Amino acid sequence: MIITICAVALAEPLVLDDSGGSRELVALKQALAARGWREAREILAGQHGGARTRLIGWAAPLVSRPFLEEVHAADPGDTAAAAMLATRIIGDAWAIRTSKRASEVSAERFASFHAVLREAEKLLEATIAIDPTDPAVLTCRLTTARGLELGLDEARSRYAAVAAVDPHHLPAQDQLLQQLAPKWGGSLEEMHAFARESATAVPEGAHNGVLAAQAYFEHWATVDGRRRAVGRATLAALREAADRSVLSPAFPRTPGWVGVANMFAWVLMLAHEYRRAYGVFGVAGTWVSQQPWQGDLDTFRGCRGKAGVMRLVHR
Repeated sequence: MIITICAVALAEPLVLDDSGGSRELVALKQALAARGWREAREILAGQHGGARTRLIGWAAPLVSRPFLEEVHAADPGDTAAAAMLATRIIGDAWAIRTSKRASEVSAERFASFHAVLREAEKLLEATIAIDPTDPAVLTCRLTTARGLELGLDEARSRYAAVAAVDPHHLPAQDQLLQQLAPKWGGSLEEMHAFARESATAVPEGAHNGVLAAQAYFEHWATVDGRRRAVGRATLAALREAADRSVLSPAFPRTPGWVGVANMFAWVLMLAHEYRRAYGVFGVAGTWVSQQPWQGDLDTFRGCRGKAGVMRLVHR
């Protein structure tokens, strides 16, 4: 694994924060801490597309479920409240399942996991009956579909509903890409095709290029880390996506940018693309996302140091 090949460099201040110090998230957290849902809703209304869905996803675990249930009960048509509550319920479900492989999860845990996901499904279906146009709500249904093992056809149908509202909604694309991975019943061909299509259909600088990095990682993991088995076409797609996305001057520091930069840095190291990886580490700066580093700042620091050295060797 990449963790074993990155030597630890000298310590320096790093910030483990997926939000990159997002002012919107700070304001949202303050409003929710004060139980000010009206203010929270206004903050969310000022965000669009994937940025709004990211903020909802970040905030949901920080808010008590009873408060969200109270807000939702007061106005079932408030899709922001429904999306945040559903996200919270889905997070509770995945905590029951744990991140272990399916073969390592007990039947009892799976039963509880599915039961909680069905709570989220019921909430989401009721919300869509009132307003079927909120991409954050529709994205949640992709996550529940995967957890409930409803299959690729259902996942594609649910993604189509998101794409009809926002054709480049990255949080939804993240979810479908996972569903298309072999570990969830998809195939390498389908996964790469979707990643390439989504990454090239957006303007230069868009975050969506990260889908190519995610697809590369899933492929690499599927072939047990054998880089040569990933293939030249996949590597070429990764290079192109990095150049058009995180390494482009047009790359925006909008919500989600830290995770995009860190994922590219990790995967480019896996691919031995040290020059590009070094450039991406420069974009990330001191901001580190929880994944893919699993919160290990020494690994991030060591890989950045290795990229700096190896880019000179592999010129």
